Amino acid sequence: MRLSLALVALLALPVPVFAQEDPMEVQRCVWACLRNEGGSDATSPAYAQCVADRCESEEVTDNTTTDISLIGDRWDVGQSDDGRPVAQIEGEGEDGTIGLYYQCTTGKGQLILFGLNGPGATLRMVIGQQAFDVTFRDNADLSWVEADVPPRSALLTAMQSGNALLIRNDTGRTVLGFSLQGSTAAIQSATSGC
Repeated sequence: MRLSLALVALLALPVPVFAQEDPMEVQRCVWACLRNEGGSDATSPAYAQCVADRCESEEVTDNTTTDISLIGDRWDVGQSDDGRPVAQIEGEGEDGTIGLYYQCTTGKGQLILFGLNGPGATLRMVIGQQAFDVTFRDNADLSWVEADVPPRSALLTAMQSGNALLIRNDTGRTVLGFSLQGSTAAIQSATSGC
């Protein structure tokens, strides 16, 4: 009987935001802190305190590892509205479609993350032992973020030779992961129009 009462008491304790299973919930928490507490200044002490209080788990000892499922099975080639090839991979997240896209026009490439529903931010893209900090800017309706990534960048080269791309927020927590199967042919097709 005492064990049952203790279990009921433990279950009645409030559960912090970070304990939820959806890694995007943590990212949304970080973005909310940046927007509401930090005034879009990631170096703000108020922002850092908000993230520590509301978004980070004290139980996490190594927040750089992940057990999240990779989004998408294989990259393919789609088309932009104006007919250009777009390298893409999509999958379903808890909030709908999540996608990573690369398109190129006249020597300028864009990497687009769709379905994040947050403001622009610098995210760390990790492929194997290589890491790339990429600054994404938001768009008008906040359904995707985009970054300028040149067609011959080290990031695109790594994407064509790796197995998985992990995306980490500024606290080092992995928030998304994408398969890189088929990325070589898809990216080469997208960059052919540069």
